[in-house]
Amino acid sequence: MIETFAIFTKHNLLPLIPLVFMLVVISQALIKLLSYLLIQAKLKVYPAGHIEIGLNQFGSTIGLFGTLFSENRDNFVTHIEVEVTEAMGQWTRTFEWRALKPYTFGLMPADDIKLELASAFLVSSKAPFKYNIVFVDDNLLKQYRTDILKIRQLWEDDTKQDLKSFLQTGVVQTLLTKLHNEFYWKAGAYNLKMVIHTLQKTHTTHFQFSLKAQQVEALKNNIPKIINFICEKQSNFFSVYCEYQ
Repeated sequence: MIETFAIFTKHNLLPLIPLVFMLVVISQALIKLLSYLLIQAKLKVYPAGHIEIGLNQFGSTIGLFGTLFSENRDNFVTHIEVEVTEAMGQWTRTFEWRALKPYTFGLMPADDIKLELASAFLVSSKAPFKYNIVFVDDNLLKQYRTDILKIRQLWEDDTKQDLKSFLQTGVVQTLLTKLHNEFYWKAGAYNLKMVIHTLQKTHTTHFQFSLKAQQVEALKNNIPKIINFICEKQSNFFSVYCEYQ
């Protein structure tokens, strides 16, 4: 009887082993494919500290830092942008990522902080990613590029190199007037949308913050310093810090 069963197995079951093996491989591949298609990758944002608002030679800037956490699988971040909308809906500005700051920094104000150009990065599902990103609305200064180059040339040609007198010249006063007129920060509430683009999808996170009148004034005081920077003079631009709401 055993011999009969062995003969039966040899002629009927053994040929099926490769087929069974292939079915197992295919089923595992299908399970992985369905898991990839049905289980959505999630990218969660955990902000830290404050929202940094600035105005300098790059235009209006926003600094954000915190941690990105990827659920289910890795996420390859290709681009991040920030949209800021005045709470009453009067205007919306888009801030493009420009630089990555180190997540550690010096304790003294004079400590040099080196920036790295923003570029795509991987957020692993096995480890969170700490971000510290500078976003820039550089349209403000892009539209005045011709004025800026003209002022730089006039300053280089000025034999007196008297900055106080130079600031009173017509071309400088014209640019200062334009910058003041284009200054859009006001005291009040703002909505901030952080848009993170990955290879699979786009993730959005919403925040709110408010600016106080004295903070707006501090930012506005940076406008003349932009001219100082154009004239290659030391310019200490001040930033303001707003709580996430």
